[in-house]
This record gives sequence, C-alpha cells and structure tokens, in this order.
Amino acid sequence: MVTVFKSLPVMLISVALLSACCSKPDDESIERLSIALEQPISVPNEFIIEVEAGFDPEQLPALLQESALQWEWIGAQENNLLLLKFPEQTEEAAAISRLRGLEGVKQVEPNYLMQPMQPIGN
Repeated sequence: MVTVFKSLPVMLISVALLSACCSKPDDESIERLSIALEQPISVPNEFIIEVEAGFDPEQLPALLQESALQWEWIGAQENNLLLLKFPEQTEEAAAISRLRGLEGVKQVEPNYLMQPMQPIGN
C-alpha cells in the first residue's frame, strides 16, 4: 500500500504529460504552462521590508541618509510591509546592510517580479 502512495504522484504526472503531448493544446493550457515557466527576477534597488507595528516610514529617508528614497505600504498598513525604492546609484549590498541595522525593521528581502523564461537557443 505504501508503494502505491509513493508512486501515485509519479503516475499522475506521467498521465498529465501524456495527455498534454497527445492532445492539441488550447489557449488556456498554453497560458498555464507559460505561467509555470516564469522565473523570479530581482528588481534593482527595490526591497520589501517587514517592520514592527508603529514603525514610522516617514523617518526612513533621514535614517538612511537617502533623500530620494521612495516608499509605499504594501496592502493594509496593519500588514507592516513596505516597498522601498532606492535611487539607481545606491549600492544594493550597502542598502540591505543599513536597512537591517535599523531598529524596528524585522526583515529585508529584494523585490522580485516574475518574468517569462527565454526559449532555449534564442
């Protein structure tokens, strides 16, 4: 019985691949496949940070000595997530290090966007 359950995902994948190969793809299945083949890419000088409740993002430009820093809440303010956009000339590693050193900042992650993978050989 255990062997059947272990091989069940393999069998389901095989059936899905077989049906995909043997039938003419429709627009919906092509779209699903293209979404599955997207890859994350880092957006230069954009970071998502999680802050503690009550953190005032208005103080960020002064604390980081970046007058051109832009920020916005991601979703509701209660989520405590901010999107930060540094000027192009800002060095990313230094920006991450300065952000992590701020009191009230819990987590710093690069902002990622999904980009379709390029076809092999092009």
